[in-house]
Amino acid sequence: MNKDDLLRILKRFTDIAGSFFKYNFIPFINRITAKVIYFIRNIKDKFKSFIIKCELNIKCRKIYHYIKENILYTFVEFYNDVLKKKKFKIYFVLSVSVLILWSGIYRIFFERNVWEGENLKKITIIRGMNVDEISGMLRDSNVVSSSLIFKVSAKLSGKSSKIYSGVYYLPKGLNNMEIIDILTAVDYARLGGRGKITVYEGMRIKQIASLLRKDFEMDEDEFIRASENDSLINILGLKGEIKNLEGFLFPETYIVPVSAGARDIVFILFDEFLKRVFKNPELNGSFKKSPFKLLSLVTLASIVQAETGIISEMPIIAGVYYNRLERNMKLQADPTIQYILPEGPRRLLNRDYKIESDYNTYIHEGLPPGPINNPGLDAITACLNPEKHEYFYFVANRDRSHKFSKSYEEHQQAIKKIREK
Repeated sequence: MNKDDLLRILKRFTDIAGSFFKYNFIPFINRITAKVIYFIRNIKDKFKSFIIKCELNIKCRKIYHYIKENILYTFVEFYNDVLKKKKFKIYFVLSVSVLILWSGIYRIFFERNVWEGENLKKITIIRGMNVDEISGMLRDSNVVSSSLIFKVSAKLSGKSSKIYSGVYYLPKGLNNMEIIDILTAVDYARLGGRGKITVYEGMRIKQIASLLRKDFEMDEDEFIRASENDSLINILGLKGEIKNLEGFLFPETYIVPVSAGARDIVFILFDEFLKRVFKNPELNGSFKKSPFKLLSLVTLASIVQAETGIISEMPIIAGVYYNRLERNMKLQADPTIQYILPEGPRRLLNRDYKIESDYNTYIHEGLPPGPINNPGLDAITACLNPEKHEYFYFVANRDRSHKFSKSYEEHQQAIKKIREK
């Protein structure tokens, strides 16, 4: 936090706190001050009343004289010399005000957040969450002690609307400002022992490995080997059906310790898939209704993800493939050809469609053996709830949207029109 940030925060804080101090705090301090002065003013009479009751006792008389000559005189002198003066009231009010102001600033911005148990807390911020929801989620996860104080911190910092969605691994001991700085960081710079990595929808394991080599200096082959973890594959119940976790590493932005190894990163991405897809209660009903099992569903979703980045088109394209599968038609999906090209993706040639591979959907009917990338939640949801229609073909327009057709003849006409543009 630089000087300008601190000045801006203090100005915001004083603006908000000003009305509180004016209408609530000052009268409260005045009442407290008056009670303190009233107590000291009357303490002499209270002592006298007490001693009169004890005068028959010689020891009490000695105590009385001692109190009269030492303690009581000190109170009276203090009252006459200090408390009677108006300056005292002003200094007292200002001192307490500054103390409470500083205590509030410290509590809001600089108090450390700690918790019992593991050192790192996993936090997932979903796209579209506002600062109220984020503050509540952080409190429920015991990352911060007060959702209200964190919300005030975010508001005063001016960054409450700049928090990015993603999966964050936050260590113990961060104050609110440090948490806000992490949640609003844009670049890939290493942040105090933590690094940011964004896995985009449709990325393959090899592409993720390349990204980690660039940003984390991680060995690509090591990550690829880590993605072949049999224990994780077994959690999905797919041991023997797939060789690696292609399709099951969830696309998202992650904040992770830069010391994390390949196995750690694979587990983090896989764990997010379990949470957002495999164990998502909102998708359970759709899973039960779907004619596909998990592997087939994610495989189809990976094809849809590769076909379009337009979310509104995903259910339509999913519907096209559902229709073709029901008619026992070959899917003829270009992304499956791109997947088998060692130097891909690139412009496809006629000879590419003849490559012998189980992933070639121009040769083999049905779905390929497994996913061809790691699809996002939108593509998976589209395949769980495909649009019902009579389309069997589609072709890409020049703006990357698609023209859908019900027959082969109509499809050929659509291709001709697009090429003539």
